[in-house]
Amino acid sequence: MVKKSILVTVLLAAGALLASGAAIVLNSIGATNDLQLGSTFIRPTTRITWTSATGTNLYVTLLTHGIVYEDHNVSLISARVNPVTSKPDYGVIRDGRFGYLFDASSTETASFSLEMPHAYARGSAFQFHAHAYPKDGSTSTRVVLSLSCVSSTPDGVMDALSTTSTITEYVSGTAFKGSMMNFATNTATGIVESQQFSCSLSRQGDHENDTYGDDLWITTVGIHYPTNKFGTLNLLGH
Repeated sequence: MVKKSILVTVLLAAGALLASGAAIVLNSIGATNDLQLGSTFIRPTTRITWTSATGTNLYVTLLTHGIVYEDHNVSLISARVNPVTSKPDYGVIRDGRFGYLFDASSTETASFSLEMPHAYARGSAFQFHAHAYPKDGSTSTRVVLSLSCVSSTPDGVMDALSTTSTITEYVSGTAFKGSMMNFATNTATGIVESQQFSCSLSRQGDHENDTYGDDLWITTVGIHYPTNKFGTLNLLGH
């Protein structure tokens, strides 16, 4: 699909030059990373070079395609607590706002469901993540989160994903300062658009590596996934 997009652009550019009566010799079409806006390099781009009727070497650099990532998140306020496990407290966090607080001394679990968006690039790896906030300030320290899911295609049978991810991540030493907790990348075997996920998210406050001694507020959880998009700048490091 990328090659077709580049080829169409080349043909249109060449056609415009020919229509103007110019004689051109197409020299090369190649990937380059040298399109620059200020101090920012935009990639990937494609450079098309040709020789004009007067023998002058010309080129144009095009922003053609990038791996574009999107987030699809669900609020834990709409999640359900697991009736057979310890559950996080649901109450006022601050300024009259409600949310789930995960305990510092036990394992507490909430469940949620989501659907893989239609824009998902089928067969591409994706990543679950959670957004978390420490209730009280202390030194920067660690929390342990675990995520397990079952999934199915829209007309398939619910089956387990290949991995259950447990991570140890740092939270800020500033109260209510956000941290994004990234779970292991999923290799996406058999995952398609509209895939249905049913998941459980836990904080293992009683784990020896969980050293944050207060409640953890988790606001949203979701997936970071690549899309089928063309001509869009890829924002790296998100």
